[in-house]
Amino acid sequence: MVDVYAEKSIDAAATDVQTAISQAISSLPPDLPSPPTYSKTNPNDQPLMYLAMVSDSVTTGQLYDYASTQVGQRLSILPGVSQVNVYGTKSAIRIKADPKAMWARGISIDDLNNAIRQGTSYTGAGQLDSSSRTAILRPQGQLENAEQYGNLIVGGTNNAPIYLRDVATVKDSVQDERVNMRFWVRGTEVPSATVIVAVNRRAGANAVEVSKSIYDVLPAISQELPGSRMRGSSGS
Repeated sequence: MVDVYAEKSIDAAATDVQTAISQAISSLPPDLPSPPTYSKTNPNDQPLMYLAMVSDSVTTGQLYDYASTQVGQRLSILPGVSQVNVYGTKSAIRIKADPKAMWARGISIDDLNNAIRQGTSYTGAGQLDSSSRTAILRPQGQLENAEQYGNLIVGGTNNAPIYLRDVATVKDSVQDERVNMRFWVRGTEVPSATVIVAVNRRAGANAVEVSKSIYDVLPAISQELPGSRMRGSSGS
């Protein structure tokens, strides 16, 4: 629990809450669908600004990850910003089992489930604290892409291993394949990946000053992103 006193600013209190969440992550179940989050904004308020991130060099899921981490975290610590929401779909590894291949090799769904669970579970190895953020350290054993998942051993026959790729199709994808966002400017080609970043201002903060601080930091953020473009527009 974080004690928030009347004289503490909402930004300082938010930093305390984020630190407490980061410290508790290692004690949470490893199979949570998403980490705990917090909000310091009125959900009824309209975003101050919308930013469209487009790219032809990374997948939609990868662009969402960049928007949530590098862009969202950078914008969320600006003075007067209360919350940053990213609209798109998260990256995910999609595994489609082949019943015929499983039956031929004597592999069950439970075998697949156990192999995937054991291959993706990990525990925190510690954390690094700074004045602005806390980073959780992870062991190198965590699987990151479809190729690594495909190399998981799900069983064996005749002293030969059976890999996940032998009984399933494994590919880098997104959590919801039905989400298909597009944002482009007339006269330009439609980008292959798009996500929208919505920035909310804190109650009482000067909208002009907050907007200026966002525009001032966008060039630096854009240079750090691989082959992407950012476009911004003011909200209502």
